Amino acid sequence: MRILFSNKTRVIGLLACVLVTSILILVCEIPLNNSRQNDLLKDKSETALAEPESDPAIIILPGIMGSELEADEDHSTFYGGNIEKGDTVWMPDTVSDALESVKDLDTSFISDITLSDISDLIACFKFISTNEKGESINKILPKAVTKNDKQIGTLGSYTELYNTLYKKYSDSYDVIFFSYDWRMSSRDNAKLLDAFIKDKGFTDVTFVCHSMGGIVAAQYLTLSADSAALTERVITIGTPYGGSPKALMVLQDGRYFNFGVLQNNIRDLALNMPAIYELLPTEYAVLSEGYIENDGIILDNEETKNFIKDLARFEKDEESSGTNKLLYQNALDSQSALISEKGHIISDDRFDVYMIAGFNCVTVTKIVEENNLFLKTDKTYFGDGTVSCESAAFYNGELFDNPVYFVDGVDHRSLVKDSDTLELITSIIDKDGQINKDDYNNKKIVDYEDITLRKD
Repeated sequence: MRILFSNKTRVIGLLACVLVTSILILVCEIPLNNSRQNDLLKDKSETALAEPESDPAIIILPGIMGSELEADEDHSTFYGGNIEKGDTVWMPDTVSDALESVKDLDTSFISDITLSDISDLIACFKFISTNEKGESINKILPKAVTKNDKQIGTLGSYTELYNTLYKKYSDSYDVIFFSYDWRMSSRDNAKLLDAFIKDKGFTDVTFVCHSMGGIVAAQYLTLSADSAALTERVITIGTPYGGSPKALMVLQDGRYFNFGVLQNNIRDLALNMPAIYELLPTEYAVLSEGYIENDGIILDNEETKNFIKDLARFEKDEESSGTNKLLYQNALDSQSALISEKGHIISDDRFDVYMIAGFNCVTVTKIVEENNLFLKTDKTYFGDGTVSCESAAFYNGELFDNPVYFVDGVDHRSLVKDSDTLELITSIIDKDGQINKDDYNNKKIVDYEDITLRKD
């Protein structure tokens, strides 16, 4: 049986998924135990969309929430219906349809929800939630996709990108959308990616990575010398290598849409989700410019760690202090794996890396605290609305030693749909990076020194 929704629960499900989406999209992974990983590896076709095999491949790595998820077991009492193994749980079809019909979802619509609906919303949160070890409470897998799918990725977010690459390159490359469980750690997903590539026998791989997908690719490059040898090029699009301060807003305060009645539930969901922690600003981002100001003092790296672990308070709970220490430490270890004495793996001269970042969209750069409680944010136009340009293109305060392209006025989610950005991506592939400004819209896509930020 497919998931069944009443009219009321259809709206409730829509709102719940929007709120959960808001939590996760703010901050661009639940470890499977060994037996579950082995089961997933037995049929890697469950995680990718691919045409017949050949040596070279273009692999699209979506960002957080970009892959649909499905139930790996039967489940009951979910919005008045039943879930059977194989049913879509991120996002359920009825919710996807509703979202497609809603064009102007805003704070006022969210605030219309009544107190009688809260228990239903909480039930939705619980289905995708994780325990204190970061393990999924319910069995969930990445949803298999096929070449016949009309939409690629959650809500068709990657349809334009996939279709552009498939139409242009499918005669000479396998063009693959690699679907993965975005709740897992990026390192676990990198290991699954490695197994998939080896199983297919690819020898020349081009990664086209959006948001967190670029972190998965970076983790893949650290796994072995084979990973480096099999990689032809990496193209990143709005990847938050330096993290996002908004992750702390969600972890500390469950703050989004000013929807105070559910802040506690949103925070509880975020506290045990490993992906959120991996998207906190990294050590090198803190060293270059701190992102937490508490009682008028900008925190250094050690002060930042201590604040997140032990001090960050939740205004709805006077007894609260700190976050999930295990998951935070795991995230710090995962971030550290990308750094060596030579610097960040993504700037290693063994790899051809091309970076794309959006700007002139209002983006949070700093969290201002008072007495360990969230107070306000500082913002800039030097970002895509979710990921700052410093996070996407800078290391220790300096521009990455890679070709970097800045796209004017295109927000984080739209970067993989924007026609000029897609043209830039194909130019990079066609000319093996040897492109000039006449090969793309150089009025909209500029070098760092040509950036002009809005002043309003």
